[in-house]
Amino acid sequence: MEEGSIEELDWDSLSNEDKLNIINSSTEDPETDLDESEIQLISAIRNSGMTPAEYLQHIEESGVERYL
Repeated sequence: MEEGSIEELDWDSLSNEDKLNIINSSTEDPETDLDESEIQLISAIRNSGMTPAEYLQHIEESGVERYL
């Protein structure tokens, strides 16, 4: 196999170690370039059950209410 080429193999032809490596690599957290505050914001939006647009609207309305 040339470097950089992809070889397709049947799952059953893989060793147990290779299968385990594939499974473990697919469950690891992907690396991101998000900092902690960005992760917290995304989590807050998800936990709210709102769409991002709805969440922003809610934050905007809450700010207006606090101002008044």
